[in-house]
Amino acid sequence: MSTAAELTLPEGTITMLFTDIEGSTVLLQRLGASYRDVLSQQQRIMRAAIQEHGGHEMGTEGDSFYVVFSSATAAVRAAVEAQRALLGVSVGGGHLRVRMGLHTGEPDRHEGGYVGLDVHQAARVAAAANGGQIVLTEATWSLADGHVTETVRDLGWHRLKDIQEPVHLLRLVVPDLVDEDQPVRTIGVPASLPHPATSFVAREELIAHVDGRLREPSIRFITLVGPGGVGKTRLAIAIAERSAAWVRDGVFFVGLSEVRTNEDVWAAIADTIGVSATDREPTALLAWLRDRSVLLVLDNLEQLPQVHQVVARLVAETVTPELLVTSRRPVHVSAEQLVPVPPLDLSDAVELFLQRLAAVRPGDPGDLAVVRELCERVDGIPLAIELLAARGQVLSPAAMLEQFTDGLDLRSRTVDLPARQRSLTAVLDWSHELLAPAAATGFRRLGAISGVFGLAAATAALDMSENEALDVLLDLVEASLLMSVEAPGGAPEFLMLRVVDTYASLLLEQDEDELAATRSRLTAHVQEWAAETSGELRSRTHLAARDRIDRRQQLIRRVLADALAPGSPDAVLGVQLAADLITYWYTCGYETEGGRWLSLAAQAAERLDDALEGTDRVAVTRALHGLAIILLQQGRLAEGEALLRRCLAAWRAAGDLGRASVELNSLALARRSQGDSAEAGELFREAIELARASGEAGLQINAMSNLALLELDRWSPAEALPLLREVLVLDTQAGDPWGISADHVNIATALVLAGETAEARAVLMEHGPTGLELGDTDLAVEIVENLAFVCAAEGRDEVAAAMFGAARDAREAARLPRVGPDLDRLDALLAPARTRLGARWESAVAAGSGLSLTEAFSLGVDADGSDDRGRAG
Repeated sequence: MSTAAELTLPEGTITMLFTDIEGSTVLLQRLGASYRDVLSQQQRIMRAAIQEHGGHEMGTEGDSFYVVFSSATAAVRAAVEAQRALLGVSVGGGHLRVRMGLHTGEPDRHEGGYVGLDVHQAARVAAAANGGQIVLTEATWSLADGHVTETVRDLGWHRLKDIQEPVHLLRLVVPDLVDEDQPVRTIGVPASLPHPATSFVAREELIAHVDGRLREPSIRFITLVGPGGVGKTRLAIAIAERSAAWVRDGVFFVGLSEVRTNEDVWAAIADTIGVSATDREPTALLAWLRDRSVLLVLDNLEQLPQVHQVVARLVAETVTPELLVTSRRPVHVSAEQLVPVPPLDLSDAVELFLQRLAAVRPGDPGDLAVVRELCERVDGIPLAIELLAARGQVLSPAAMLEQFTDGLDLRSRTVDLPARQRSLTAVLDWSHELLAPAAATGFRRLGAISGVFGLAAATAALDMSENEALDVLLDLVEASLLMSVEAPGGAPEFLMLRVVDTYASLLLEQDEDELAATRSRLTAHVQEWAAETSGELRSRTHLAARDRIDRRQQLIRRVLADALAPGSPDAVLGVQLAADLITYWYTCGYETEGGRWLSLAAQAAERLDDALEGTDRVAVTRALHGLAIILLQQGRLAEGEALLRRCLAAWRAAGDLGRASVELNSLALARRSQGDSAEAGELFREAIELARASGEAGLQINAMSNLALLELDRWSPAEALPLLREVLVLDTQAGDPWGISADHVNIATALVLAGETAEARAVLMEHGPTGLELGDTDLAVEIVENLAFVCAAEGRDEVAAAMFGAARDAREAARLPRVGPDLDRLDALLAPARTRLGARWESAVAAGSGLSLTEAFSLGVDADGSDDRGRAG
């Protein structure tokens, strides 16, 4: 029999309000018994607002409320009134932060309450809010808009945990409340896809077919296979747009047209998904993807002969991600499902041509039979049709057809390319012939460039003034041979499609003298640019500098590959470029890639004349030094030490005290790692003396810091701390963010050794998040390990073990092992926790294996009961 309360509950469309106190557990630990008073005040305020606006309290558990309203407007007013009153509840110098979520729907009545997806969605909306925020769905705002004085801020579409469809969220803006403008805590936006500027023609049946197969539980990997220019990429984007409606955790488009190695495939996936630098290595990236429901679109794989290794791991070592691949050939992995992408049929090809022609040549296209003939001549390949239509700026369709009949045979022109490229290459041949002489020369010279490039790089490659280069670039954009993109800040940037870039490269290679001259000019420009930009990586503008280098990755890789190839006349410039990028590779998570390029630089240096002098010799020695540092990081101590001794001899012979000081410092580290603390100490002290004698006071910083490490090796933190704090002052004065973070890590280590556990935790919690954001894997691992030492000292053994597990995996993935005294110290500091856990130690370590370094750090922060998770992220 229904109670009176049950009979008064609203029927039909209702608005649900969920609230709770942000960080209530932490607040309880901090306030102790006083928390009860705060909770009582919050409950009185909430119930007064609920009663005032006709709400029905459905449930209260601890600090949370679940309330229903028959009116969306009343629900919004109740939430606003409650948040205003909560400003008066003082907590530790601030006010009580309550998060609130509103959603309107039609849940079913059941046993004195409500059931249905709308109830769960309302709860998830509240969980997405931050303290002080009122987040609501579009369904609620559509009813309340115009009836309340508040406005909303559109937060866009988001995925909520366990809710299959994306939800449109808004945040209520209340003028007299604190503007809690923090991003909502959701799984993420539904998709990360390119947005082509032109419409997609036809293919609807094929889109529906592939989307349907991707939904089948037994199918996780589909390859769209077909000839170049057939429209595989545009088709994949259209499929991904449709799939975004049901893929829970996001759709990510990974363009691989410029990628040439499996390592770069992993890097491109990581860049597109946006994982932290500590999760970039394949093992960590696979762990991140393992149970997430995402669709990865891997575009253009045919130029990667070993890419099946990447795809096989993505399928075998994850559970839920779907893969949609475009390629001219199968990937040949057992789980692969092939979907052939044919050229457009004639009617669709004509429609595409007419659409594109109208954009550049409005009006009557003339005889449609001519258009059909043109489409048949290019086999209905979409890219060829678009290039044809682009010529409409100067030629009618009839004139285009006349060009074909005057000798341009798309099937029989002899071009030294695989047969699979000949049809499209013929179209590009013809498009190239229509260019003005200056544009044709510029197009050919741009064949030396890969990836996104700016006006300065184009000017260098083209050997023209900036205004002349800009005219050529605009001509090529209009001819559909070049794409214009906008860089952050609005600067113009350009990009060639892969097939067009390949074609331009082949044209350039036909003239060896022009090829050599163009590569030399481009290499000189990129080297000068990299030297200037990388110099900012150890400054306050390091993030901006890193972003600029990130955007030029493909261009840098192309230039390095050409300059460091055997017989290249630009070998010295290539070695200089590799030397200039040492800091970027070393501190931004690219140690493995940097090691490869520096090895090539070392090989190129061996081929150079031993009589090299001046700046050339300096560049070679700098590159060898960088390679030595990365070898030390990877635990290849003997190899690294041999190179360092060679570099030291070179600087001594040149009388360069400053650079000799740097080598002595690095050499001392190598000796320390091999257990020779006596020689290491002598070398560090000599490095400091030479640094001071050189007049470059900043050079002594690293040696002083490392000298302090020797004191830590001897378990003498009292002697180490003054040195480390002096170094911190110097790094702070120099504005070196990496040095400052490293100093705080070392200080934390010394404090742990000194038994000052609380102070060590405070240092790491304050400065650890900043260090993690730098993207240096080695530094990030050190931060996590030091917090694990703190947790072990505090008796939080399982947390310490899990953090160690995450750090160990990260070291193995990045090939950054602990060696020598560093390994001894790690073992000693974790030994008490290992002893106390006994047989449970290994399982506790394994529990951390799936964590990223950021997650592991947050685990250590949370172990203290402090609400620092936002900063750690």
